[in-house]
Amino acid sequence: MRLRFLDAARCLAMVMMVLAHVRDGLISPEGNAHWLMRLHDSTRGFTAPLFFIVSGWALATVTWPRWSRFQRWTPELRARLERIALLFIIGKLLTLPWWHPGFPVDVPAEVWLPFTTSGVLECLALAMLVAHACIALMPPRAFAGVCLALAAAAALLERPLQSATAAWPMLLRGPFNNDGVWGGFPIAASGGYFWLGAALGVLYAFRPWSAATTLAVGAGLLAAKGQLFITRAGVALAVLGVLALVVSSAPQHGVVDRLSRRALTFYVGHMVLLWGVPFVPGLVFLSQRGLGPGGVLGVTVAMLAGLSAACLLVLDREARKPELQRAGG
Repeated sequence: MRLRFLDAARCLAMVMMVLAHVRDGLISPEGNAHWLMRLHDSTRGFTAPLFFIVSGWALATVTWPRWSRFQRWTPELRARLERIALLFIIGKLLTLPWWHPGFPVDVPAEVWLPFTTSGVLECLALAMLVAHACIALMPPRAFAGVCLALAAAAALLERPLQSATAAWPMLLRGPFNNDGVWGGFPIAASGGYFWLGAALGVLYAFRPWSAATTLAVGAGLLAAKGQLFITRAGVALAVLGVLALVVSSAPQHGVVDRLSRRALTFYVGHMVLLWGVPFVPGLVFLSQRGLGPGGVLGVTVAMLAGLSAACLLVLDREARKPELQRAGG
């Protein structure tokens, strides 16, 4: 079962993510001071929480009908663990400092920081692994309670974990301390959004509630004016509520569903286009951060359009080949 508002929210998060990364990599200092970019700044802290909450909710949604099959060694569990490993490996490969002249043996320690820090994919993989450990040990209702507790712990322990692990070796402290690296996602508090989403996904599976309820919960968290975790979770839930209201009255469209399934393709694709691969520089190195706001928006739209076309016209067709061959006899 797929929930349309989750697909819509994941697509929105993908658009916001690509825009943020294009801006960071390509905009000029003058362009960065433009009022449009200052407006964009007000939305940047909510992209990752929205994505993590949606990911956790989606994991719970697809796991719920086959819960027992993830409590023992089955093909489904193996495929899920392989997916988790793939996320972690891709996350590390994308942050290798291949572009440094001394790579791989003569690279300063500070240049390795993005590699040793937990990025969004590594954090997502670790949060999923913890969630699956919980799934293996308990029934769904207990899982929801434990995930809520994990989310609260992640929010409360963010700063203590950063301080406690500051002196650890780089690779060991990566999941807990972002070392001031822009784009670092330590498990506390980022993983907390995933576990919050997983808890909500199980509770929703037990007894679905209305879009207005999701919106009201989000608004309530915002009104509470608590710590940053609560504020960002409130914004994410409010966005989910609004999207649920919109899709409930909109005609069903398979494109959003198909693009939502390709979130990893969008992530890898736009990162490669921006940073390149060994011996093939990306746009960051070719443009030398010289674009204005219009150029950033243009590149973002072109990148999203190109990746969407690749997903819809190439990858989906390849994935459907066995089905089409069976249909053709």
